[in-house]
Amino acid sequence: MTFLFHFRSIPHSLNCMKKLTFISLITIMIFHILRLQFICIEPDLDSIEDRNLRKMIMLGKNLEDERTCRKEIPKCIIVGVIKGGTEAFSTFLALHPQVAMQFKAKPTLYFTDINYKKGKSWYKNQMPCSKHGQITIEKSPQYWGWNHAPSRIHLFYPTMKVILVVRDPVSRATSHYLKQIYSNPDELQGKTFEEMITDGNGEINTKSRVLQLSAYAPILKQWLRHFKQNQILIVDGNNLNKNPVMELRRAERFLNLTSYINRDMFVKNTERDLYCIKSKCGKEYCLPESKSSGHPDIDEKVLEKLKKYFDPLNEEFFKITGRKFVW
Repeated sequence: MTFLFHFRSIPHSLNCMKKLTFISLITIMIFHILRLQFICIEPDLDSIEDRNLRKMIMLGKNLEDERTCRKEIPKCIIVGVIKGGTEAFSTFLALHPQVAMQFKAKPTLYFTDINYKKGKSWYKNQMPCSKHGQITIEKSPQYWGWNHAPSRIHLFYPTMKVILVVRDPVSRATSHYLKQIYSNPDELQGKTFEEMITDGNGEINTKSRVLQLSAYAPILKQWLRHFKQNQILIVDGNNLNKNPVMELRRAERFLNLTSYINRDMFVKNTERDLYCIKSKCGKEYCLPESKSSGHPDIDEKVLEKLKKYFDPLNEEFFKITGRKFVW
């Protein structure tokens, strides 16, 4: 875009101050036009293989030199639940400029037996770069259901804030099963979902791991032995899909962040029936479609048994949290 200014055309009656004001206004206008054009030059994320880099660019986060950046221990951890909606929630929350979200492809698993012996310095080094005024948040949904995780996290940082993303227990369990099909099929030994969650008599197998992680009340009680209720935020994963801003604003208040996230940041993808991030230029950025999305066909009798099994557990969970979930 070319702008031609003929200063001779400026009325001679204008004094120097008016001329300077006129030139300043034109300069500001040109700056904003160029700035808008610059912002709308967006990279092709599909061509970027690194998952962490793709997400950082999608969120408009600055990429800092890992060798010189400042790292802090997290003051908040998203502890679960696997297949509860933690990926979408953490990505959406990271839109907030006061959030430094840990986005590495593999969770740190520091508070499990896998990496606990590596020490606090190792753990801190796994965190993202952060700036003054930002809160560092770790996402490791594997902590939910890990016996030693609550006590170890409390010992590490007693005022830690904990976020739990939950969804319909049956839907979560089936998604978890599909996740295992793609990530660890040998562990399933060719079992169908029904075979995995029932015993030899066709009754619900309460020892099934995918069911245990959906039994929210007993596990939440373990966390409440170490953390006060006001240190734990429960996010409704089902509602996150329908009204992400509502759940994210609750998180902003919980974390004492300024109100920032709004509806203009999201757009509904009607084909996949979910919300995606809308870029400053209006481009739609959706999370990659998971191979474990969808649900396996479940025998109606088994489904009915599952619902009866979870009903009292759900009611107990509602009572503990003081919140009714539509499942």
